[in-house]
Amino acid sequence: YIEFINDDTAVAVGDDRVLMYSGEQKPILKSNHMVDSQIQAVYHNTEYVGVLLPSDVPEKQYKLMVLKKNKEDDKFGDFYLNDNYNDLFFTEDYFVAYNNTDCMIQSYRGATKFDGNFLNSADLLIPIGNGKSYKYILVSRDSISTIQLK
Repeated sequence: YIEFINDDTAVAVGDDRVLMYSGEQKPILKSNHMVDSQIQAVYHNTEYVGVLLPSDVPEKQYKLMVLKKNKEDDKFGDFYLNDNYNDLFFTEDYFVAYNNTDCMIQSYRGATKFDGNFLNSADLLIPIGNGKSYKYILVSRDSISTIQLK
């Protein structure tokens, strides 16, 4: 898996490593993160890359290794998840993991902002604005609605 996440940063994911490259014309290797378990999924936006791995903590199912583009060593943090989420996206201050029924919003400092269920089945969740408003468009099979955390 190779993806340019913005104009000057590329991410390459192999069986046992995640590589970040920097540069527009001739990218150079910026970091090499070894992983010792099978990568389950990769999520990204223009600033963050999340690599979903099996958890190394018995009471949690998954570990999300988050890398940040402009951080000196790229490694931003590890976050632990319990549910099988279908999708995940990043904002400036937090990430959102969700599936059709469940949603979890966690800050990069580790605080859980929300961990609960949707009233309607969610096929797609889209943040509105810069993410600080906790306002989203929820798309389901039957409707499109706007939701906001209070």
